[in-house]
Amino acid sequence: RVRGEEQCGLHTNCCNANGPRGFAAITSNVYACTDSCLYVNLYVPSEATIKKGKQNMTITQTGDYPRTNEMTLRLKLSAPATFDMALRLPGWSRATTVSINGEAQPVHAERGYQNISREWKDGDEIKISFDMTAHLVKLNGSNAVMYGPIVLARDSRFADGDVDEMVSLVQKNGTVALTPATCEWAWMSFTAQAVVGLDTFDNGAPRSIHLCDFSSAGNTWQQDERYRIWLPEAYDPQTGE
Repeated sequence: RVRGEEQCGLHTNCCNANGPRGFAAITSNVYACTDSCLYVNLYVPSEATIKKGKQNMTITQTGDYPRTNEMTLRLKLSAPATFDMALRLPGWSRATTVSINGEAQPVHAERGYQNISREWKDGDEIKISFDMTAHLVKLNGSNAVMYGPIVLARDSRFADGDVDEMVSLVQKNGTVALTPATCEWAWMSFTAQAVVGLDTFDNGAPRSIHLCDFSSAGNTWQQDERYRIWLPEAYDPQTGE
């Protein structure tokens, strides 16, 4: 035990320790390699040198995912090499596209990965584009909005209404149209169309509400500021919907 641990209540397996531990583990999980396959598990700007056969291969990732939907992978090889590359395909991306040196590839997920077997050469470039269409997750009469892998939230700093008010988002088949918005304090920000409050039953017209990424929401630690992920839907007691 660390001296003073009992007084502060901090144990090595508590969240205060596991948070930094998780971030430290990211770099060791971006790629994985077997004798025959290179796995790309995470999409993040990075560079790694991996031994393939008798040579060292360098793989580089560039892009601004998940703020954008595309990442580019480039290979540096001293000689051509044949091996499999397995690209992770997130389950939320319904229409992922993959191209090699500008040539579109058929996409078929097997156990969550796109497997590509070929002879790789120096300078080969793989582009992967994800379907970031925002969609709703429903639970207990409320909706959360997911933009790709990012959960969005309302924040009182937008000053566009009470974050606890009922919200009927304009949606089609569970998807929501988002418009990028400019915000100084948010990593990502969007507007969406919604009928708010009791306007749902008063034939109110949709208006814009703001949403930001969850990591930016409510991070000022000010008690007079609020944020909300689960947006309550209006309930009509006459129809039960």
